[in-house]
Amino acid sequence: MRDLRSGTTVSSRVLRIGGGTKTEPWRCRALVLGAARTARRGGLVRVHINAKDLTRSGPRQAVLDALDLAAHHGAVPTRYQLAMPQQQAA
Repeated sequence: MRDLRSGTTVSSRVLRIGGGTKTEPWRCRALVLGAARTARRGGLVRVHINAKDLTRSGPRQAVLDALDLAAHHGAVPTRYQLAMPQQQAA
């Protein structure tokens, strides 16, 4: 992600499930483990899921597990504008 005002960038990955691809159990497990690993290392965790996929129990539970596990490892929910490091006052 890039802050257009300050030019600061933060690298991250989007952990995604669904979105036109077949949602298989191994994809759900990869989402959960990827979120946990990123949060444990102190990285920025971004999770994407289509609303249509939330109607199915497997993907919905995978997203909830991923968010719960990321929070367990210290991740804090925030908005994009707050995810960027704050610029030091001059």
